[in-house]
Amino acid sequence: MSNRWHMHRMGFINFWLYDEETFLFADGRLLLRGQNGSGKSVTTQSLIPFILDGDRSPGRLDPFGSNSRKMEYYLLGDGEKEEATGYLFLEFKRENRQQYRTIGIGQKAQRGKPMAFWGFLLLDGRRVGYEIKLCRDVGGRKIPCTKRELRQKLEGINFFTETQREYMELVNRYLFGFPCVEQYQQMIRLLVKVRAPKLSKELSPSKVYEVLEESLWPLSNEDLRPMAETMENMDDIQDRLMSLKRAFEDLTALRKEYLRYNLYMLGKKAKAYEEAKEKACQAAGLLEQKERELKEKKENQRAKERKSRKLEEKIQLLEREKSTFYLDEVEASIDRLNGIREQKKQEEKERDRLLEQIEWGKKRQLSLSREFQFSRLKKEEYRSNAERLFRDLEQRNGIIEIPCHEKLKESGPTGGESAKVQEVYRELTELKCQVEGVQQVLGESRGAQKKWSEQEERYQKILAGVQEAQKSWREADRQVEACREWLAERLLTAAEDNQELEIGKKDLKKILGKIEQYQGPGDYEDIRSVLRAIWWKKKEVLEREQRSLKEQQIEGRIKIQGLKEERDRRVSDRQEQAREFLEKKGISCLFFYETVEFAENLDSETRKRVEGQLAASGLLDALVIAEEDYKRAVRELRGIAVVLLNPGGFKEESSLKEERFPYLIPADVGSQTLRQAVGRLLSCLSRQKVKLDEKGFDGRLVLYDNGYFEQGILEGYGTWEKARYIGEKTREEEKQKILRERKCELAEAEKELENWDARLKYVEQRLFRLDEEYKAVPTFAELEKAIGRAQVRREALEWWEAEAQPQERAAAQAKRIYDECEKVATKLCRLLPYGRKLEDYIRVKEEISLYIAQLGEWERAKLRQEMEENRCFHVQELLEREEQEIRKNSDCLRRSECILQELDVLALGMEEHLKKTGAREKVRRLKQIKEELFDQEEQRQDTLISLAVLESEGAALEKEKGQL
Repeated sequence: MSNRWHMHRMGFINFWLYDEETFLFADGRLLLRGQNGSGKSVTTQSLIPFILDGDRSPGRLDPFGSNSRKMEYYLLGDGEKEEATGYLFLEFKRENRQQYRTIGIGQKAQRGKPMAFWGFLLLDGRRVGYEIKLCRDVGGRKIPCTKRELRQKLEGINFFTETQREYMELVNRYLFGFPCVEQYQQMIRLLVKVRAPKLSKELSPSKVYEVLEESLWPLSNEDLRPMAETMENMDDIQDRLMSLKRAFEDLTALRKEYLRYNLYMLGKKAKAYEEAKEKACQAAGLLEQKERELKEKKENQRAKERKSRKLEEKIQLLEREKSTFYLDEVEASIDRLNGIREQKKQEEKERDRLLEQIEWGKKRQLSLSREFQFSRLKKEEYRSNAERLFRDLEQRNGIIEIPCHEKLKESGPTGGESAKVQEVYRELTELKCQVEGVQQVLGESRGAQKKWSEQEERYQKILAGVQEAQKSWREADRQVEACREWLAERLLTAAEDNQELEIGKKDLKKILGKIEQYQGPGDYEDIRSVLRAIWWKKKEVLEREQRSLKEQQIEGRIKIQGLKEERDRRVSDRQEQAREFLEKKGISCLFFYETVEFAENLDSETRKRVEGQLAASGLLDALVIAEEDYKRAVRELRGIAVVLLNPGGFKEESSLKEERFPYLIPADVGSQTLRQAVGRLLSCLSRQKVKLDEKGFDGRLVLYDNGYFEQGILEGYGTWEKARYIGEKTREEEKQKILRERKCELAEAEKELENWDARLKYVEQRLFRLDEEYKAVPTFAELEKAIGRAQVRREALEWWEAEAQPQERAAAQAKRIYDECEKVATKLCRLLPYGRKLEDYIRVKEEISLYIAQLGEWERAKLRQEMEENRCFHVQELLEREEQEIRKNSDCLRRSECILQELDVLALGMEEHLKKTGAREKVRRLKQIKEELFDQEEQRQDTLISLAVLESEGAALEKEKGQL
């Protein structure tokens, strides 16, 4: 609830008795106290509901509901003014946020003219009375701004409108967020109802019920239509559910049977596969068998061919033997005898044929008698069937009621002229055409009704889709505004809470304006560029400070490291390295100042001067090496920069042996060889020049009392603040002093470094905080998604609206078609006595079709009856004709028997004649030869046939072998 808008300030400018007045709210609440007539009601009614929706109806302005005063009164008064301009505004504020939005209404009233109206909405955070003035001072008077002046001031993302409807929509959209304006209006009506004075005196449960009922959103017919249709279609839905259930059960059973069928087919195919496999095995065996048979057939064929050649040779021998007989006369007699016998055979055949015909005629006579009896029975059956069909026709005519059926009654169930039947057919055909026409019209009417219902249902679905799309789009639009408000709130919070990324008022105003106008990634880059410029500018400042502190930190660390590593600066680094190198090689060496001590009772000035001269001449930190190790040391140190003292490099003159340098004495160095080397080196020092002869001076280093020193070409002046190196005690005191000083310096340097570290850490924290605050700037991903969703849903709404228009036209067109079909159906139904139901006409049509079919059956039954009568007559005629044929064949049979007796006598006489002439033996031999010829010829033909068969079987076997 913390992100809600609360009323914060309300103001009046030149309205009623107020010149310029502002009322402050406390947490969205305002308490007005005063006597009756002091203006409490006018002040509150200007706030609720006028400034919320801009409706200035007189009944809305008076809390008592009267129309006594109009809005012009609050601007012009009771005739005091002719023209006036006034403003009302209401400022809203986020809880715990410095985020403001202001709505306001400006009006201009002129006596005798309609009032001018304009409303405005401030979204950029500017406030009336601060950044925006609704009036200007002119000579001590406050003049309200004109409409044009206010429009010019409201630049950027603010809204200005001159219509009350648009003003109400803007207030709802940017402050209340109802899905539709109608719901917002309902809320206003509830506020008006609750605003009624002295409501608590009449408050009761019934009164509360009335107030709440009036505040409810009324349901339109379009809202109630789906519920009504759903209730009407509940039975249909239940029937469809039962039908679907039955269909599901049927499909389940079908699926079960189908699975069984699949298993059966699978088994069948598996069995077929096994059978095919077995057949393949059998075919392999058969192929082997066929090959054997083919081989046998070929052998039989060759044997038959040999037999055929032998038979041909034997036939030729028999033919030559037959040609040796002279049997022309015998043959003539035998031929005559054979002709008689052949004639006898023919007559016997004729006799047998006649006997068969006579027998068949008797059987045919018996069959015709039976057929005659059966035809008589069928004729009676067809007559009874025709009577039954006629009774069915009478029953069906009770439904279809055709007048021509009476004409069929007149002819009787087994009679009826063809012309009457044709007339019935014609009348039935005409009636059927009329019924079909009415049925078609009723079917078209029902189809048109169904189509209209379906089209209406589709239209209602699309209309529901439009409403849903509108609701979805409004919800998406509210989400866009919620995202905008959330982003603005986050940025305002960041502007208040940020410690490093400080957003100025000008930049904040610019960013808030960009948020309100945000439409895509291009706008995001503009907003980001403003924030990036602020971030980069602050980051450059902090990075410069960070670099400066790092440089100081590095200098401090170097200083501390130098203080920690500082040693005796009299000894150079190369001398120290050379000494360490020689010690690693096993060569003992010491710095010169470690090998000597000041003489006792030597004053500090002399000590300081001598040490300074030795330091300036380079002897103070030179390495002292025993004479016996010197050459080896030189070889080891080859290529290394170092200063050495050669104890054997100076040849001391005998005259100068007794002169020693009085200020320095050898120190206790532990090694005798080093002690000797130190003694030789001290002999090279002198307080003054010593001239040996005309050759010149000796080569010793001369240290004068005035600080000057010389040795050959080397000379100079050395001074020292204090003796610090020569003498072990001196060195220890100096070392302690230096340690104390360095410790103090190190403590100060470390303290200063800690200060720099703390400052650098603070700067780095500020940089980190700056980056985190920059990263914490909310992204616009959710807003882009919300805008994308709103765009998609807006396109979906446009699509639904585009779909709804043709569907609405289609539904209206379907309704018109249905009305026209109903009109035509009503007109046609008046001509027939079958009512208005489509099912009745379907039944009548079926009855007519059945009537026509049964009329045809009745007619066919009559025709079959007539055909059976004709058949009875025809069978009777055939029976008489068959009796005549039997009598005729009996006469022919008697004549044939007489001829057979005569032929038997002639054949007996011819045989006796052949016996007497002695030709019987010749005839017998001739007969034997002929029989043998016949047999041989038959054998030859059989052999040839066998050969042909064997050849065809061989070819078939070859073909089967190729197939196998």
